[in-house]
Amino acid sequence: MPDKNPSECVFCRILSGKSPGYIVDENDAAVSLLDINPLAQGHCLVIPRRHVQWWHNLAVPETEGLFRLARLGETQSLLDTQRRLSGGQS
Repeated sequence: MPDKNPSECVFCRILSGKSPGYIVDENDAAVSLLDINPLAQGHCLVIPRRHVQWWHNLAVPETEGLFRLARLGETQSLLDTQRRLSGGQS
């Protein structure tokens, strides 16, 4: 599969501000944004800041940053669920 030119990549367009996107969180290596076709409330995508065809093409620090942000989102989602189940109290 040929790699898309970053100017044609929807995620690169969002990161450059050329296309709309709702950024939930970010760090030096990655950005978490709401999915436009969510499978569940709060469904987010975590994408690297640098355009790559495959995640394993990222440098180790980029991969660590991406997965750190994904883990942070998972933790926040679990806390939100716990809060909802306990009637809004943390």
